[in-house]
Amino acid sequence: MNLKIELEKAQFIFNTIPDAIIVTRLSDGLPVEVNDGFLKISGYSREEIIHNTTVQNNIWHDPLERELFVQDIENGGTCANREFVFRRKDGSLLFATIDSKITAIDNESYLITSIHDITAQKQAEKGMREYERIFETIFLASPDDITVTDLSGRITMSSHAAYHIFGYPPDFQTAGMHLLEFVAPEDRERAKANMVKNVYGGYPGPNEYKGLRWDGTIFDIEVNSSLIRDDNGVPVSMILVVRDITQRKNSENQ
Repeated sequence: MNLKIELEKAQFIFNTIPDAIIVTRLSDGLPVEVNDGFLKISGYSREEIIHNTTVQNNIWHDPLERELFVQDIENGGTCANREFVFRRKDGSLLFATIDSKITAIDNESYLITSIHDITAQKQAEKGMREYERIFETIFLASPDDITVTDLSGRITMSSHAAYHIFGYPPDFQTAGMHLLEFVAPEDRERAKANMVKNVYGGYPGPNEYKGLRWDGTIFDIEVNSSLIRDDNGVPVSMILVVRDITQRKNSENQ
């Protein structure tokens, strides 16, 4: 076995692993080696990392998180799949999971730490939470009925305005009902045809129908609809905005 070739192979693997890896000497806390992945996500040069501890480089965003990490290492010699927040050289935050383990090399103890960058995932989750809060606010505040259904037209959720517009008791469960149950019999076939057009990509709105209230009275509604798609662009549900246009229609007919 050619030791030089084997060492070169090991170095190549070390530097091509996508996750960041840092090797720290336990006796003084100084890093002795980092791979290219660590330099890439941290923004530091190798010289800046090797000659300073992570505390000196101010890499830890929250000192309390560092204390938790140190406690894990002192108590069990490992830290497995824990989430921490770090600070890059430019001051931006790095969200990551880390796995660390104490290893003996030439009778000296070192801490080998692998860092997996999950910043994009965390930002996506934050964006989704913000989107959900915005949707919830619109859902609660809109004077129009906002209803979500499956592709067959079965209701999965309705806003509070839906109960007011159609006169249903607040504790009534509309989930599971079909959209056509809220449309007057004379307009159901047309509404059904437009729903099919919507599912297959032909936007059919806005459309006007005769709506059917809880007490059986008929009134005028306007419906706008759209598809909700998954990450692959495949339709998974429909969303409809229903407006009571009775006053408008009465004005037009005067």
